[in-house]
Amino acid sequence: MKRLLKTTSLFSLIAISGSAFAESATDAANFSPRLKLQSRYSFTDSYRKNELDLITATARFGLNYRYKNVFGTLEVQAGSPTEGFTNTSSESVPTTNGRESVFDVRRANIGLDLYKSDPATVSFVIGRDRIVASLVYAPDALTQILATNLDNVSSLTSSDGLGLKYAGKFDFGMINFGIGAYNNIAVATQSTGSGWFGNTSLVQGDNSFNSSPKTQSRAIQANLGADINAGDGIVEARVGYGSQSNAVNKITATSTTDATTLVTTYTNTYKVFDVTNTEVSLGYNYMNAALKGGVWYQSVTTSKSQTGVLGASNNIDNYTASTTDDSQTINTVGVGVTGNSKLWGMSDLLGSGDALTYALGYQNSTGLLVSGGGGTTGVTKFTNSTLTTDLYNVGLGYMQEKFSLEFNYAMINASKEIYTNNDGKQNQTSANLFYLVGTLSL
Repeated sequence: MKRLLKTTSLFSLIAISGSAFAESATDAANFSPRLKLQSRYSFTDSYRKNELDLITATARFGLNYRYKNVFGTLEVQAGSPTEGFTNTSSESVPTTNGRESVFDVRRANIGLDLYKSDPATVSFVIGRDRIVASLVYAPDALTQILATNLDNVSSLTSSDGLGLKYAGKFDFGMINFGIGAYNNIAVATQSTGSGWFGNTSLVQGDNSFNSSPKTQSRAIQANLGADINAGDGIVEARVGYGSQSNAVNKITATSTTDATTLVTTYTNTYKVFDVTNTEVSLGYNYMNAALKGGVWYQSVTTSKSQTGVLGASNNIDNYTASTTDDSQTINTVGVGVTGNSKLWGMSDLLGSGDALTYALGYQNSTGLLVSGGGGTTGVTKFTNSTLTTDLYNVGLGYMQEKFSLEFNYAMINASKEIYTNNDGKQNQTSANLFYLVGTLSL
């Protein structure tokens, strides 16, 4: 009887402790919101006749979770049910009227702190993430829309995988380090043609559990950051590197119907290459961003491409090398400064703690291969020509804690006719845009 009572008491204690643990693990204090609402209103746009329109709206929301040594992040972004398929879509051959993807997952990962001491923490993370390395010190157009660093851009490109992260807080500042294996490397190039907003990734994602996986290639990505105390500010240093072999660059979907049997055969042709991405930035943040400025650099290299057809085994066994050398080395360098009127003691304008803001940015990029001209454009046809661009960006606005409203002007000059005029003809070497952007970010 005593043994039975002891056993019953023991299980009762376990049940009580487990119940208490479950309640505390779901405590509301363990959750914090993620929210970013961003809309832009265009006043002038060299691309289009119809001005005064809403462009590149962003709606993202989610949750951060942390309890003891367990943490997680979920972030989704509003999509569009009207995005149509094309025969060169990165999706499968179309069977519906569109993607009909109202929400897309940007981040969905869970993690565990493996080691935690007073100065440092080592964590394991698995799931979907947005890998970011360098910082861009510039207005909205360069940091949010035209950036090749995809963390802030409203792109659906994410990286699925696992990694280790280190974070340390010391007397001199903070150090962060991360390294992992992912399904794709996230890096973009400047858009050309009918729109210079929403730069797209060079590499298509590949889900291991997808019904039609592609090359099964994997990317290695690492980043190192340091914030060093210096006077009344912080020196911000960032370095990032990523590499992937046989990365999927483009997927072309075609269909063939047998005239006798009326059986349709779908074929996906994949273009792949080896790609590397190196990013570096160095800046100074004075008095909690009252004034900050810096430089950033990025180098992207891609090898000569190959093409292959996905077989019945969902693998590409044989590749055919490109007949032309389409390898690229794209170098980007920029410099910028941002600040607000708190630097001069000017605040509390419309509300407590608010201020006026300003930002200037310049970026040069060279090495991207482009083609165009011919036809009715009035431009001599060019193929695989090396592109050089100079981009200037100015911003003036108002901020109130997590809210900002900014007038933004962007102008770009290119060495080739890669931009369209407002009649849709690709015959311009320059483009410009003036718009208002509002941002609420938590």
